[in-house]
Order: sequence, then C-alpha cells, then structure tokens
Amino acid sequence: MELEKRFHWLLPGGSWRPPNCKPPKRVAVIVPFRCRGEHLLLFLQHMHPFLKKQTLDYTIFIVEQDGDGPFNRAMLMNIGELDMQTFVVGNCVPLLWNNNNVTLPLDPKKTVTKI
Repeated sequence: MELEKRFHWLLPGGSWRPPNCKPPKRVAVIVPFRCRGEHLLLFLQHMHPFLKKQTLDYTIFIVEQDGDGPFNRAMLMNIGELDMQTFVVGNCVPLLWNNNNVTLPLDPKKTVTKI
C-alpha cells in the first residue's frame, strides 16, 4: 500500500514515539474518513511531522465509513474512541492542533475542537 511505504518509519497501527526520550504526553488523533484518499494523504503528510515536533507518543486512528449512505462523522468518532480504548492504555487527547506551541490541561481525558 502507498501509505505504508510513505510512512514506513511508523510503528504498527499508525503510532510513533520519540526514540531518545520519554514523551511528556500520549495523544490519539481520530480521523473520520470516506472516499477522499488524496485528502487523507495530505493530512497525514502534515500531521505526522507536526506531531513528531511536539515529541509526543501518538497514534492516528483512521476510521473509514463504508457504503453510500450519508457521512456520519459522529458515529465514526464514537467508533474511533472505542477502537482507541482497546489499542491505547492511558490518557489520550483526540485533537487536531493548529499551532506549534501546544499546551495541554493537566491530566486530560478528552479534548476536541468541534463536534
């Protein structure tokens, strides 16, 4: 698959953690997705370098909707949250950041930009 070749340095499941330090935070990014592969690639090309600069232990969860019905973002976010809970142990922050100076609340459980 093209994504696997392009992001060969990721750990299984779309995870990354800094190799030379203990990351201060663990982050989960849940991405609802359907039929926009070119947009997903652009998103991942932006987000992976951005998250790596933050020295975070992170996982990006791509949750894809199948079928021709209306796109159900809320359902995909719920599925992503359930998937995240089985994959990652500990506190995670599902959030898309828009700047390079990220500060997080103490002991976050969940932070979202919009629902």
